[in-house]
Amino acid sequence: MAWANSYVCARSIMDALANTTATTLAVGDANKKIALYNTSFAQLIDDNPWSYSATNEVTGTAWPAGGVALSLTATGISVVAGYGIMFDAVDVSVASTTLATGIYGCVIYDSNLSPKQGIAAVYFGATGYTTSNGTFGITWDVNGIFRVQLHP
Repeated sequence: MAWANSYVCARSIMDALANTTATTLAVGDANKKIALYNTSFAQLIDDNPWSYSATNEVTGTAWPAGGVALSLTATGISVVAGYGIMFDAVDVSVASTTLATGIYGCVIYDSNLSPKQGIAAVYFGATGYTTSNGTFGITWDVNGIFRVQLHP
């Protein structure tokens, strides 16, 4: 399946609310990772479990298989007054990367669970990004990686 949009993994939210998984999005959680993918991202949104897969993952110098840590040092899940909840993280910046295959998006997942449960897939758009001994960065939106509206 080719990338088309970003989404939150419905099964992960359901499992968290049903208390059938031990994932957390709290500040200080060190178990979240970001893996990069090419245009042929194969994960389906309703897969159960929705988990990290190396199929079509993009790796290279300074960006290992399985991805890099997502920093939740000052962010994580929070309440947005009058709206609902927001998940956010520190912007990603990895220097000296060489990523020759076009990157179209990333998956945020919990590396501490078995299977490694997916949380969200973020589509970067129709351009395949590459680096050649440069910095690969992801600047998250000011409204967070995702929001869940709980108020009218």
